[in-house]
Amino acid sequence: MSLLGDLFQRLVRFILDRICLLMELLFYTDNQAYLPPITDPLLLQPATILAAQIKSGKLKSETVVQAFISRIREVQPLINSIIDERFEAALEEARTLDATIAKQLAEKGELDASLRSKPFLGVPYTGKDGLAMKGLRFSCGMPDRKNIRSDEDSSIAKLWAEAGAIPLAMTNVPELLLWWDTVNKSFGRTHNPYNRALIPGGSTGGNASLISSAGSVMGIASDIGGSTRLPAYFCGVYGHACSMANNNSGKTILVTGGSGFVGSHCVLELLEHGYQVVVVDNLVNSVQLKDSPLPESLIRVQEITGKRVTAFYNGNIGDSAFLASVFKAHQPVDVVMHFAALKSVGESVSSPLAYYRNNVAGTITLLETMQQFGVKKFIFSSSATVYGSPSYLPLDERHPIGQSCSNPYGKSKFVVETMLADLAASDPAGWSIVSLRYFNPVGAHPSGRIGEDPAGIPNNLMPFITQVAAGRRPQLSVFGDDYETADGSAIRDYIHVLDLSDGHIVALEKMLQEEENWKGYHALNLGSGNGVSVFQVIAAFEKATGVKIPYKVVGRRPGDVPAVYADARLAEQRLGWKTKHSIEEMCASAWNWQSQNPKGFAS
Repeated sequence: MSLLGDLFQRLVRFILDRICLLMELLFYTDNQAYLPPITDPLLLQPATILAAQIKSGKLKSETVVQAFISRIREVQPLINSIIDERFEAALEEARTLDATIAKQLAEKGELDASLRSKPFLGVPYTGKDGLAMKGLRFSCGMPDRKNIRSDEDSSIAKLWAEAGAIPLAMTNVPELLLWWDTVNKSFGRTHNPYNRALIPGGSTGGNASLISSAGSVMGIASDIGGSTRLPAYFCGVYGHACSMANNNSGKTILVTGGSGFVGSHCVLELLEHGYQVVVVDNLVNSVQLKDSPLPESLIRVQEITGKRVTAFYNGNIGDSAFLASVFKAHQPVDVVMHFAALKSVGESVSSPLAYYRNNVAGTITLLETMQQFGVKKFIFSSSATVYGSPSYLPLDERHPIGQSCSNPYGKSKFVVETMLADLAASDPAGWSIVSLRYFNPVGAHPSGRIGEDPAGIPNNLMPFITQVAAGRRPQLSVFGDDYETADGSAIRDYIHVLDLSDGHIVALEKMLQEEENWKGYHALNLGSGNGVSVFQVIAAFEKATGVKIPYKVVGRRPGDVPAVYADARLAEQRLGWKTKHSIEEMCASAWNWQSQNPKGFAS
């Protein structure tokens, strides 16, 4: 292109930009969003947090419902997002629910399992015209249907009811839900809350505009050609358009040990990513309250995600008949994530046979059952203990394993890894196996609803620190201050459990999406690459929380080594993964969990 032509194009663009700016100033300025400020903090809380507070009795459903009704009345004259409402009925349902919750908490100290399992208990939501809600307008934006009301709920509304949510109002749509604006001859135009001269998108523009205005915390949407995605983008809210092409709803992941500390966080991530999750656990490292259908960790995972695990089975991975029944009930299982293991270094020294029976023999039974049902994708929860006493630091995957393992726990992981490598070599075109060697997982989910809750005396540093901080234990025992380290205490590589669960999800998706690249056996370190001493962890915890930790130095534990930390560059190269959270963030999240749950899941 000539210089003259280029200058002409630039001039035209400059003139058009100035014309657009002039039109904005002349016609749109008065229509920019001057919505009333949000003064009630409840309007900014996530739905799952509201539900959790309602279940605990700390917050009344009526209070939440009334807060959103008041906000709708403030913003409706400006954005015109709803076409029908059931405010009084919603308030009455909320009052009835509050009375039931108060009665159960007073009589039994906890809710019935039927209520506790509902992820959105007592939280209001808004519907979308065209997806029927009993008693509300069902016009699909068509003038001839303006006054038609549905006499039954749609399937999606029934699912919301099963989840415990309370329907509040019906929102506007374009005629027949077939336009990327939200306007019709019956109820007029819905406005974008950021600038009322702009469109909110369609066809779910009514809900998007209302949620963006804090008039609703969540709502029904549908999408064929952008009806969820466009309004979400135009109004600055989150919208999820489901289809088999872009979610994992068709993939079933069987998770052993899925109600434990790491397992439950990975189950949460799997649900968030749309997988069907089947959990097998014998509850050795988790809590199931009386009359509850699920371990407490999984109930809370469902509350956080608003999604349900496909199934939970209380059983032992060493029971081949039990495992076969699980696989048969959920065919086809796509991938197995194997967390189930005894995991105390000290205990393994005193009770080695229990560790070999559970960790090695149990894994053999699991693999044989997988083979029986044609399942050949396997992600193994391994450990840095397979490296034993390090020959060099940081530890990379080329470091010998098994040669200097100092305890039966590490040896059991080494034996399983050796077995997995042999299995993959026997059928390299069939098996895809990834061993994730992680170091010291700590921290908790930011909600504070799930975290590490060891049975008995903690074997790991962080839960011991948090229990001391919570007053459950008088002081921390520091096992040795005479190591050849800078401050004399043992050095470890700590990894936030969120980073760890993210590593599992990335490995899973690589295995599913790039099958040929992940055939055979692959071992990867998951760690931060930073060694932190026991005394440094104590200092970081005190800095992050403001809580002083009393401690006493005692003798070394059998089998412990002075320092272990990772070289995780291979995981970054192959998975695109690396840690994101600092040791202070790990400490803060662990304390957030413990302070909310001073007695763990039994709180």
